[in-house]
Amino acid sequence: EFDLYVEDSNAHKGNTLKEFRTMKLDGWGIAFDEVKEMLRPWKEQVFLPNIRSGDTIYESACGIGMNLLLSAEILSEHDITGLTVSGNDYVAESVDIANVIWGDDEEAKQLAHKGFFCRADSSRLDYIPNNSFDFAYSGYIDPIVDPLQLWPNITVDDQWEKGVELCKTHKKKAKKL
Repeated sequence: EFDLYVEDSNAHKGNTLKEFRTMKLDGWGIAFDEVKEMLRPWKEQVFLPNIRSGDTIYESACGIGMNLLLSAEILSEHDITGLTVSGNDYVAESVDIANVIWGDDEEAKQLAHKGFFCRADSSRLDYIPNNSFDFAYSGYIDPIVDPLQLWPNITVDDQWEKGVELCKTHKKKAKKL
């Protein structure tokens, strides 16, 4: 169910980076600076020891590129610069926005160079050659509700409920073993 992401991206096409900084970010429901401060301790703990100036960074499921932006800002505050950022997202409209932000916005260009942003399924990244990036991560990937397509003719909400039921049933069976 990507309709919400598509609607959100379409509603914000043409926004400037300054406007993105003040709006509530998609799944977070809080503004850019709040997300940045919330993620700062983890980014400093994990990113700082593993990323050097000039490195290439890849984010799978990057949305419109805001997580990459706040990551580049935090790294820049620690004198890690000259980065090149790339990413993928399933929603083409989000990829379009990421390409505009990282390709056109002067503020973003000061933080990192634009690599590439493309539409792709984050559960299959085999098209990316090994050792293509110095650091790769994923912010968030929506759960695949019915990966085996056991219930293709019912709503996503009903598929979710059936999946939960199935897990509970298997958990009870496992306890008996």
